[in-house]
Amino acid sequence: ALAGFVDDRPELTGTLVSGAPVLGTVREIARIAADAFVIAIGDNATRAQIAAELRASGRPLVTVRHPHAS
Repeated sequence: ALAGFVDDRPELTGTLVSGAPVLGTVREIARIAADAFVIAIGDNATRAQIAAELRASGRPLVTVRHPHAS
């Protein structure tokens, strides 16, 4: 189940967006307790940077794929 997500707009922290809680910003991700993380960012460089930071801190990443995707 989705625990929530992070957004770089700090004013969203603590609110609900599309029914899911905004847990903090990307820079605050170290304090967020979660079983795994999914990075859903379109910019390749930003996504790679965040993935590297999560891996370096030992945070697990998972891949999510729509069942109809090729």
